[in-house]
Amino acid sequence: MPEPGEGLLLGGETDRDWLTVVVDYLSPLGYKMYAAEDNVKQFLESTAKNNVAIEKITLPEDKVMLRQAFEKYDIRGVFNLAKARAKDVSDVNYIMSKL
Repeated sequence: MPEPGEGLLLGGETDRDWLTVVVDYLSPLGYKMYAAEDNVKQFLESTAKNNVAIEKITLPEDKVMLRQAFEKYDIRGVFNLAKARAKDVSDVNYIMSKL
């Protein structure tokens, strides 16, 4: 489990409250929260308790650059709650699952 102060990357469905429940539970513990999509950021900031702030980041498709992005933002955990698999390898939900 990541330590408080480290980063968590969030993604997946925004038509259900799955991610909101995760964020409501984890945000008081002091994690930095990131999303790779604007809709996830907006959804969580508008539905989560505690006025949580989600930073939007860009995830590169290249695996080496992706690893560097995870290091840059100190991302130690990923919560990607989706109903279905990504449709192709350029989908951000697929990219999030590569590491």
